[in-house]
Amino acid sequence: MDSASGAGRRRVRIAVVGDVHNDWALEEDSKALQFLQLDLVLFTGDYGNENVELVKSISDLQLPKAAILGNHDCWHTHQFSEKKVDRVRLQLASLGEQHVGYKCLDFPSIKLSVVGGRPFSSGGDRLFRPKLLSKCYGVNDIAGSAKKIYDAAAGAPEGHSVVLLAHNGPTGLGSRMDDICGRDWVPGGGDHGDPDNSYCSIASWSNMGWLTKFFRGSTHNISEGQYHSRPAEDAAWNEPSSSPVVTDILSEFNNEDIDHAIALSLSEEEQRKAKTIDKDMHLEEDEQLARAIQESLNVESPPRRNGSANGGTTYHLPRETGHGGNAYQPPRENGSANGGNAYHPLPFMFSSGFRACAGCHREIGHGRFLSCMGAVWHPECFRCHACSQPIYDYEFSMSGNHPYHKTCYKEQFHPKCDVCKQFIPTNMNGLIEYRAHPFWLQKYCPSHEVDGTPRCCSCERMEPRESRYVLLDDGRKLCLECLDSAVMDTNECQPLYLEIQEFYEGLNMKVEQQVPLLLVERQALNEAMEGEKAGHHHLPETRGLCLSEEQTVSTILRRPRMAGNKIMGMITEPYRLTRRCEVTAILILYGLPRLLTGSILAHEMMHAWLRLKGYRTLSPDVEEGICQVLAHLWIESEIMAGSGSSAASSSSGSSSSTSSKKGGRSQFEHKLGDFFKHQIETDTSMAYGEGFRAGNRAVLQYGLKRTLEHIRLTGTFPF
Repeated sequence: MDSASGAGRRRVRIAVVGDVHNDWALEEDSKALQFLQLDLVLFTGDYGNENVELVKSISDLQLPKAAILGNHDCWHTHQFSEKKVDRVRLQLASLGEQHVGYKCLDFPSIKLSVVGGRPFSSGGDRLFRPKLLSKCYGVNDIAGSAKKIYDAAAGAPEGHSVVLLAHNGPTGLGSRMDDICGRDWVPGGGDHGDPDNSYCSIASWSNMGWLTKFFRGSTHNISEGQYHSRPAEDAAWNEPSSSPVVTDILSEFNNEDIDHAIALSLSEEEQRKAKTIDKDMHLEEDEQLARAIQESLNVESPPRRNGSANGGTTYHLPRETGHGGNAYQPPRENGSANGGNAYHPLPFMFSSGFRACAGCHREIGHGRFLSCMGAVWHPECFRCHACSQPIYDYEFSMSGNHPYHKTCYKEQFHPKCDVCKQFIPTNMNGLIEYRAHPFWLQKYCPSHEVDGTPRCCSCERMEPRESRYVLLDDGRKLCLECLDSAVMDTNECQPLYLEIQEFYEGLNMKVEQQVPLLLVERQALNEAMEGEKAGHHHLPETRGLCLSEEQTVSTILRRPRMAGNKIMGMITEPYRLTRRCEVTAILILYGLPRLLTGSILAHEMMHAWLRLKGYRTLSPDVEEGICQVLAHLWIESEIMAGSGSSAASSSSGSSSSTSSKKGGRSQFEHKLGDFFKHQIETDTSMAYGEGFRAGNRAVLQYGLKRTLEHIRLTGTFPF
């Protein structure tokens, strides 16, 4: 949009984010907003159902911003309590002056003021959370709300453009493209607009002479790494219509003032169209002159045609602002980065006098010089921030206050795929779209999700083209970092099994019976699972199993050998399981890193402990949930033990599994432990995910012993 007016008009870049509804990736979204080089970010509400943590993270963004709370931001709180600090109050405290409800927030650097509409609005002609609005703002009806907004708008400094920031748009102002919003907010259209916004906009426009631009709640979705947004367009008032609701609300307002406002806007619209035609004619003449000047730059002597008193001609290089994030429009050849018309160098003549080069600070005498970035330069002094070479190109790009060759800018800022190492291509809408792993933040082209690019079966990272993953006998692929600590056969896993048993003893949960532990291939694990009569198996792939039936299982006797990037020569033998107690064996999938193998083993041992202690049949969410709690506890203990011990000796000649013991883990293994912990915490399944979160809350509140006692008595978690 344009800020200020007349000769002082400038383009202002504004991002609008709304209806986040908990879908806010702090690190990724913050980087994207920073990358866009914005003058202002407007947050239109509904960040979650009173999600204080998310609102706090938005408040901490180091960007000029204004925000308003929506109806979901006071979803549970009906009124303010004098004795209790509720979550609505915490959100308001987090935002501080950045929350513009019924206020005017000025941004002098861009000559713009943001006026806030009614907080907590859900649209319609009735107040949402009236007790809250009355206690907090003294607003008891729509008319009072409209007056509050109007009074706030009246406080905008003279010469400032004014933006009305509201969670809902106005109602009754028309749905034509040239109407103030381009879409009416009426119940029949799927949204309930705010009549107080309509009243205030008409009153303010008529009495103060400024045109309100509406920024309202719009869908915000960052899914699979793509940012979806709609840039706001400059709004023009044109014959606003009136719905019955607005007519009632505006009954107190002078109809002559409204008619005058509409007539005046129509007159200005005709003048604007005439100016546009005249501007287009001048633009064509300027472009012809620019091409001639571009050719003149190739000569050594200063051009005489249209020369200034000192013989110099200014070559005005166009500024081009880069975009970034998960989806953005990249710089285009002979065009602006934001999708506007192509910029061409236009002549600009200085009067005679002393001029100093912004690069070398020496005087610019007779000859060619450039005018850009608010300064003048010798052509050889205007240099790329990346390669330090002069910029002689027809156009250049900018990041912050630094100029770049367009090619250097692309190399520096255009995201590259971590899989194929190529620049991530644009989609059909001209936006750069990529996918990103939520933990590792590995960026890759969307096409790699369907072109057969393999993932590591342990850490889930995609296989980069320059490094090949190891292919296991059962078809799984393992990255080299995970392979480094992988447990490959039954004998190799026994020391880890003893560690898990000691871990359980430390919790006063010793497993008295001797339960065999076997490492098996995927096929053997699936066959054993089919032979098991009872059990809960809800994960996409089973990686561990606690058996209670007698059967014969094929176990891995000796670790296979490496042949190129394949695992070969695996030796297996049949193992007959006999039932001596409630548990016949624990099976674990081979080829997984020590930390993942240990967490699976800790999970399955909890199944064994529950059966051996006579716990009755539990629901899947309770049994799998408490087993995940034990797996999570073990990983946490390993992470804490590893972070508190010294690094492994680089001269160690021990095996890969031995090098992964406490005090000898690599930096990647520490990160891998955090990933496995993150997987448990963010699992979305009912049994494993919701079950873990319920069990973890119970253990944190009541302790492990009391939680287990409650499960024994009731079959549920304590609350």
